[in-house]
Amino acid sequence: MWCMVQSEVYTNMISEGLHLELGYKDELAENAIQKYGVLTELIQIKGAISLHISSLNGFCIDLKKCLSLKTVYDNSVKQLIDKIKGTEDDVFHWNQNGEMVFAEGTTRPTVNSKKLRKKLAEVGKELDFSPPLDNSANVSTSIIHWRPFSEKNNFLKNWIELETTARYHKYLTTLLEYTNVINEDYGVVHTKYATFVRNGRTPTTSPNIQGTPSVPYLRELFVPSPNHIFLRLDFTCIELCTLAAVCEARY
Repeated sequence: MWCMVQSEVYTNMISEGLHLELGYKDELAENAIQKYGVLTELIQIKGAISLHISSLNGFCIDLKKCLSLKTVYDNSVKQLIDKIKGTEDDVFHWNQNGEMVFAEGTTRPTVNSKKLRKKLAEVGKELDFSPPLDNSANVSTSIIHWRPFSEKNNFLKNWIELETTARYHKYLTTLLEYTNVINEDYGVVHTKYATFVRNGRTPTTSPNIQGTPSVPYLRELFVPSPNHIFLRLDFTCIELCTLAAVCEARY
């Protein structure tokens, strides 16, 4: 398996015009540094091989906890929508049939930006402060800007909680879509990595597990596979240390 994966990665790199071998090599394609950055060669090759194997092995998910949490979010979103719709705080989009319009593939209702900005301006006036503005000098609709005031106004509290909960719900829904069920207790996701990028950072897709919201109960959905444990390591300034080591070795 290792040789097969290694050969595949090498072949992909050679097709991009790089001359590869184990260890550092002076002979590179003319545009290699510009295209891939200074972390090309051995470091990115080893990284790509490791990430490819990680993708093949997959990441274990606590399926029971995931499904249970999704049910909680289902109910929370519905309750929050009920608190807002049909009131003076209703800023949602409704179609011609009187049905609420939802963002594609989510449980989050789409918002009428004009109504929302008007409502937020009223909230600012009610709380006696100037509403935060976006880059276009319009009233900001970012929950980040309004979160500090959420406990002072019911609309802000419900709107921010709805946006946040719907986001978490969308993440869980996507995660479950890509989960291969092993048994009733756990499943496995085989996320995909984009390797050989100029800045050395490898984004993930299908699903984007690197975009897991930084809340404990969502991070805890990822569990060790049977007969394994998690080892948590945090290297201080690892990117800069790696860059320094590469530069010293090459230049």
